[in-house]
Parts: sequence; structure tokens; C-alpha cells
Amino acid sequence: MGHNSSDSTAIEAREKPLKKASIQKIAAKRGGPKQGEERIKPSTRIDKQASGMGLADMLKDLPKACDVGTKKNSKDFKVSWIGYKLHKDVAEDGIPISAVLTSASTPCGRRDADRQYHLRRRAQLPSEFLSTRPER
Repeated sequence: MGHNSSDSTAIEAREKPLKKASIQKIAAKRGGPKQGEERIKPSTRIDKQASGMGLADMLKDLPKACDVGTKKNSKDFKVSWIGYKLHKDVAEDGIPISAVLTSASTPCGRRDADRQYHLRRRAQLPSEFLSTRPER
């Protein structure tokens, strides 16, 4: 049974980052719901992907514009760059399985692992490559 590794790499670009439009947030009510009231929880990108979104739709949904990315290095210092991020899946023999280029601000960590799992699942790769589902 083969194993694969997933990682993302910073790619610096000599572009200006895309300016983000300011989002008007609606103030949420504090405290719990009143008796008989139900609060609707907004669906996240991961929920949409898990509910049966196709691979082409998932790839369209990922941000691809130049942006500012930040992550912590091995010495726990924040490192920032302007550009993109390349997400890769590589088999244990060093053979590339898949690669996706996104904006640098795309999050890493648990959410990134979930995203990669759903992308791999939708790409219908052999079952041995699906065995890296992140544990909860």
C-alpha cells in the first residue's frame, strides 16, 4: 500500500496583491437562541465540498489571485510573502500525484488537510492514496 505526502510551498511573485473588498458583517446576537428560535449556521467551503461538490467546481472555488501569505517557520517566527502557494501531493517514490496553485492567503493546517482530502476524493484517485484522511 502506497503512502503520499501533502505539502504547500510559498511562491513569491513581483505583482501587487489584489485589494480585497471590505465585507459588511452583520452583528450577531449575543448569547444563546431564545426559546423556539433557531439560528442558521452559515455553510463553509469545507461543508460545500463534503456535500458532493464536483472537482471542477472545487477548483473554481479556490482563490487564485496574488495575495499576501503568512506562516510560521520552524523557529516559530512569522514569515510573510507576496505571491501564491503551490499545494502538492507526492507519492512515496517522489512521483507527483496532483498540484494546485492558489493565492498565498489560502490557509494551511487542519483545513488545508481537509481540502486536500476532498480534492483527492473527487479526483477519484486509487484507494491507497485516500488513506491519508486527517484524523479528528
